[in-house]
This record gives sequence, C-alpha cells and structure tokens, in this order.
Amino acid sequence: QNLLYTNAQVKALFSECGNFTVDSTLDISGNNCLWTITKTYTVKDACGNIYHTPDNTLPSMSVSGGDHTAPALTETWPGNIENVNSCLVDTLKYMLYTNAQVKALFSDCGNFTVDSTMDIFGDNCLWTITKTYTVKDSCGNIYHTSGNTLPSMSVGGGDHTKPSFNVPAAISLCANDDGSFNISPDITGNVTGAIDNCTASEDLTVSFTDGDTITLPNGKRQTIRIWTVTDACGNDSSQTQTITINPPVELDVTNTTQTIILGEN
Repeated sequence: QNLLYTNAQVKALFSECGNFTVDSTLDISGNNCLWTITKTYTVKDACGNIYHTPDNTLPSMSVSGGDHTAPALTETWPGNIENVNSCLVDTLKYMLYTNAQVKALFSDCGNFTVDSTMDIFGDNCLWTITKTYTVKDSCGNIYHTSGNTLPSMSVGGGDHTKPSFNVPAAISLCANDDGSFNISPDITGNVTGAIDNCTASEDLTVSFTDGDTITLPNGKRQTIRIWTVTDACGNDSSQTQTITINPPVELDVTNTTQTIILGEN
C-alpha cells in the first residue's frame, strides 16, 4: 500500500477557494499469488461538495501483483557422486539427497514443496542413478538452475571387484611308459568355490593356460598352469597351479641263481 498516494499527495493535486479535506479507504483482495490493493479517495470541501471523476465515481488508485519468484537456493547444491564400486542395487538410491534434505537448502516467503523422480540407467557393469527435484512454492513458481533445468543429483559407478576362487592344489603324477602324460583338469583338478559380488557363480567364466613344460635336473618335468576366473563385467583374477610329471616307473628285476644239492638229510 506504500505504493499508493497518501491523502496529502492527493490533496496536492487539487485546488479550492476554501478549505477541503481528503480521506481514503483501502480494499485488499487476493492472496500472495495474485492480489490487488485499491485506495479510494474522498475529496470534499467545507460545503460538503465531493469530487467525482467524469464517470461519476470517486477517484481511486490501485496496485496489483503477485508472487512470481521461485524458492531461492540458499545453501550449496550437492555434487554428483562418481566411480562407486558396486553392483546396480536399489539401495544405491539412498546415497542421493532426500526431498527433505533438498528442502533444507531453500528458502521462500511462503510454503513450498519438494518432489522428485528417479531414473536408472545401465547395468551392473556401468550404471547411473539420477534424481530430479521439483522445488515449487504455493503459487506454482518452480526453481530452475542457471541452465533453466530442474536441479538434479546423480550417483554413478559399476562393478570393479574381481571374483575369488580356490585354485587346485599342486599335484605330481607319473608319465606313461612312452613318456607321454595327461594333465587335463579331470586329472589335475579344477577350480572350486568361485564367487563374485555381482555375477552368479554359474555365470562366471573359468579358463586356464599352461606354460611351457620344463625339464628339471632330476628328470622330472613341470608345467605352471594359470587359472583365470572372469565375471560378467570383465573383472578377472588369476592363480597358479604347479603340475609335476615324474618319469615312468622302471622295475628293477635282478636275476639270481640258486644251487640245490640233493643228498642225505
């Protein structure tokens, strides 16, 4: 109402051969969102003559407006969270600000609310969860960032954890008589207890590579087998198994001669 003329300001607009007075009434309608304040003036001289406008109404002045200002961000907006080593699980969303936490970052002349939506992209290997917030006051004014977008917060990451497993124990076996040998996993043992934080055990890939077979000074031969277990995201871990091949068993048969003398007892 301070935008409207005072009675003294209105009186200065008039002239009269005698004394005259200016009175006024104030009418306020609407609410914070849309409002009008009207001040109606009665300009009257000492004889009771009252000024009217050409349309035979008392002069008036109005000011109108409303709240067109969105809630203000008064605290620092949280940054995005990146490179989280995790599977894509529902509990990750709790790393993002709740509506109540976001509301505490804003101020407004009246009531305001915070709502949000969640978008999830990707899989266990590479994922992003984005929460978009709508901060709106009771007049429908919505806060936007400097880029004219709704504020948002994201957490992103993927599975970077290697599987674990039990490697078969070192083993020694004998070569065949012809020097050949069989070191297939059916004989030398296979990986057991393979587990991963994101990939089911049955979906893990188990592989092995054998190094060159070397001959040891004692005539034994040896191979180093490298076992590798890989998960669905390409994370792998390796362990080694030593396989020793002993020479064929040689039977040592010694011929002996026994003399039997027949005679009396």
